[in-house]
This record gives sequence, C-alpha cells and structure tokens, in this order.
Amino acid sequence: MISLKNTTSALAVMLLVTGCASKGPAQYDPEKSRALNLVNATGIESTLKDTEVPKDTVNTLMKSGAADAAFAVSGFGAPLPGLGGLQTAGLNLLSTMFGPEDTAARNSIFAWMPDDIAGNKPNNSFRDILASALSQSLDDLGYEYRMVIPDHIANVGFAVFDSSRDCNKLEELSSLKEGCYIKIEVISHKEGSAPDFVASNGSDKSYIFEGYSINHTRILFKYGEEKLNQFEILQGMSKHMPKWAFMYLAPGKTRIEGEKKLQIPVVLDQGKTLYFVKEENS
Repeated sequence: MISLKNTTSALAVMLLVTGCASKGPAQYDPEKSRALNLVNATGIESTLKDTEVPKDTVNTLMKSGAADAAFAVSGFGAPLPGLGGLQTAGLNLLSTMFGPEDTAARNSIFAWMPDDIAGNKPNNSFRDILASALSQSLDDLGYEYRMVIPDHIANVGFAVFDSSRDCNKLEELSSLKEGCYIKIEVISHKEGSAPDFVASNGSDKSYIFEGYSINHTRILFKYGEEKLNQFEILQGMSKHMPKWAFMYLAPGKTRIEGEKKLQIPVVLDQGKTLYFVKEENS
C-alpha cells in the first residue's frame, strides 16, 4: 500500500523538477527597456522598474555621446537630455527603494559565455577576459598598474599607481591598504543557454555568470576607493568586454570623484550606458 505521505512527497518532487526543467532563457519584453530586460534575464528583478519618458526621447538619450560624460560629471543629478527634472528624479528615486540585501542594491557583472570560449575552466577564462578589459581601461586612462593572479582561485588583483591621486607604487607602501587596489572575483557559474537578445556567437550552450547569486561575479575597489573615478574605469572596462558580458551598477555604489557617487541604476553594455527608461504610452 502506498502511503499518502509518500505520494504527496513524490508529487512535490516531480513538480519541482518539471518546473525547473521548463524554465528556459528569458524572452525580450518590448514594453521594457533593454537595461531592464538584461537585469531580469540574469535574475536581478527586485524593485527595479523603468521611468517613462516622452516619445522619441529614448533614442535621443541613448544616441547622445555626451550624455554619459556630462551626466557623470554632474554627479548623475542634472536632468538627462530629453528628460525633465521630475523624470530624472524618478530615476534617482529608485535608489531609495532597495533594501540592503536586495540584489539590485549591489554592483555585479553578468554574462552568457559561449561554450567554445570557456575551455576547461570557465571561471578562469572569464577572469582572464575581465582582467584584459580592465587592463585596457587602465591603459586608456593613463594609469600604471601591476597585476596579480593567484594560482588557486579565479580572482585577479590590480595595484594601481597614480601620484596625482596619491596612489603610490608598491615599493613605497608598507601595506596594500595604503595604496589603490582593484580586485575582480569570479566565483561560480552554471550551464544553460543565452537569451535570444544576447549575442552568443551562435553557440547553443553557454556558461552563465548570474548577477543575482550570492556568488555573483564582482569588481571591488578594495583600497583607495575614494581616490579613483570608479565609473570612468568601469565604463572603460565595459568598452573592452565581449558583447555577451555586462555590468550592473547600483545606486550609491560607484564613485565618480571623491565623495560623489552614481545615484541611479545603470547597465554598462560595451562602454554604453543603458538607463532604465522607456517611452510613455500614448
């Protein structure tokens, strides 16, 4: 005789397995911005939402080459091109909606790495790609640096030198904590498929580095964080990242200059800043 308890347990397991198996890559929602579609695809859903803006201003905003630089210099507080003060305030309001444990309240790197690029150690492969992108960003910005790659984990550190920013060379320091140090951590991945709206080199299989996981890939300004323009470095790094890798920057987590920080959530896509905006419904 089969007990009701065992039958119920078996059914629960079957439903769980079926539910997990049926969940495929995210589908693009044309009612949402590309930024929101990307973070939803990687699991950073939370309370993030789009701010509605007048028709035709979304493309103007995204195509404006000066928007990123001018808006960053203003501390992400001045109205964006094509947006009024209230609409920009709507973007800023998002920063007050995240709890400390919210996945949208922290910076993260997320990606769908094609199988043919991953090799035998996907974490190490992704680490090397990110390290190369950061190196090129630091080169573009004129920084000197020294890279350190541990043998046993997929992390990499960059000791950054710039006398004008009081970032001294290693031989002048008694401890790394006295200098400027950036660290990339690649902790975990899973196998799956990339969404149709994310370029994946035509590969059916991808190694997914999720943005919502507690073991999410991250870049940390460990020491001397107040001395560096973090947004400038990260935007430059994003420019050299592959088309299947992205950065999510949370409000209040990325310094621009000194104590000034980015106040709105954005996604960096190959150097381009994607905002959480969409056209108003007519």
